[in-house]
Amino acid sequence: MVKCKYCKKEMKTAHGCDKFMFKYEDGAVYAPLKVTPEETYGTKRCGDCAAEIGGYHHIGCDQEKDPRTGNQALMSDAIDRVKNIKPVMKPMPKRKGIMDYF
Repeated sequence: MVKCKYCKKEMKTAHGCDKFMFKYEDGAVYAPLKVTPEETYGTKRCGDCAAEIGGYHHIGCDQEKDPRTGNQALMSDAIDRVKNIKPVMKPMPKRKGIMDYF
């Protein structure tokens, strides 16, 4: 039995982790993204952290995405993961699209 060190739940049987917000250096706070069917590859749970579809990935999961950038959460610019804090979303910097290079 493996327990998440953040939510203290049994990972194989829990619906998912608790809602730990992403906090960034500029003061922005974003809610984590929930597990989607696309991330489970035809099963009902994440292949890495075992969170169910609709639950939150456990912190440190390879499949979790950064809600601000869409990149892997393990590589996030977030400076902290905090519980019980309201989201304070700041606008994302404009990303260049493929047509901006032509």
